Amino acid sequence: MQKMMLRKIFLAVGEQLLLTLCALVVPVVCLIDYNSKLEFSLTEILQEISLLFPIVVFAYAARRYLHYRGFYLLVSAFFGCMLIREWDAFFDYVVHGFWVFPAVILAIIAVTSTILFYREQVLPAMFDFIRCRSFHCICFGLVTVLVFSRIFGSGSLLWKDILGPAYSSSFKSVLQEGLELFGYIFILYGSILFLRESSLRFKDKALSA
Repeated sequence: MQKMMLRKIFLAVGEQLLLTLCALVVPVVCLIDYNSKLEFSLTEILQEISLLFPIVVFAYAARRYLHYRGFYLLVSAFFGCMLIREWDAFFDYVVHGFWVFPAVILAIIAVTSTILFYREQVLPAMFDFIRCRSFHCICFGLVTVLVFSRIFGSGSLLWKDILGPAYSSSFKSVLQEGLELFGYIFILYGSILFLRESSLRFKDKALSA
């Protein structure tokens, strides 16, 4: 019993250290981007990688776990739309704001497919998902990316008044992009947890069947 408790404690401490290292990645990457003369942004590359992983993970889950396919398909498509939004600079070469069209098309395909073929598989999978640790990590990441980074990183809402003449757009950009990367890291971590949890959960169900 004591060995089991010690093992769980060590795993928890190890997880805390891992998350600490992940958090330290953000200022280091932002500093590299700010001081480098590279044409590409390391921050944006890491953001896109962090988004690509949950897309693949939930698409894989939709393919493997047929009874939960509808919900996993929607989650994968949701992160796909977020990734398309992150590629807005690329789509702007076509026309400004063009990213909206592929994002809307992807959303329509995912929602329509789910309604037509997998609508009975959404609520049970969602109920199962919200009881997982991965759900809380992913939700924290989404709140950070979609809400906190936008508000706390906003120049017009906060930093222009606070900094006055010292305000610069580069400060706002570094702060907002750094906060987004922090949120994306939690989304990535939650996706890794989900991959592990779903594998163990469905394995236990198969053994008990």
